[in-house]
Amino acid sequence: MPRIDIPDLDTLPSTSRTILQEIRDTGQPVADLHVALAMSEPALAAYWAMRKAITAHGTLPDRTRFAVQLAASAAGGGPYTRTVNAMLAARAGWSTGEIAAIHQGAVPDDAQLTTLLHLTQQAARHRGRIDERTWQGARRYGWSPAELLEALTLVALVLFVDLVANTFELVPDVPRRSATA
Repeated sequence: MPRIDIPDLDTLPSTSRTILQEIRDTGQPVADLHVALAMSEPALAAYWAMRKAITAHGTLPDRTRFAVQLAASAAGGGPYTRTVNAMLAARAGWSTGEIAAIHQGAVPDDAQLTTLLHLTQQAARHRGRIDERTWQGARRYGWSPAELLEALTLVALVLFVDLVANTFELVPDVPRRSATA
């Protein structure tokens, strides 16, 4: 059970309601996470700006992106991000077996992506502290500094969502269960 009462949408600040409408307009469900963030306009605005930037400017393919997010959430994240990112990975075409492997930081028959997932999980566990061997391994497999930074941006998004979901003890709710969006 969440630590907070998820507010009714009509009680939220107007800027937050506008951002929630933007989320709906993309075809994405509005989750309790979004509504909890909406209690604070800066919190929701920061989350949504990061999501929009990743979507608009990201260069990693969706399968890679969602594998990175899933690996990051599996590296110590809470049930909220693990559940949501497993769902997103499945939508991106990863099989159930591949999703289980990604949770462990590996993709069978893809050493290049496995090196990225290993780096991702290390970054998530250690606040971005990545040992030299892991860094050099990712570079040897062709990951550019720009791609690694993009992956770290995905880790930051996962960690931010974890921070909020864990603090408020949110339960996975996509699609949203507690109120009409």
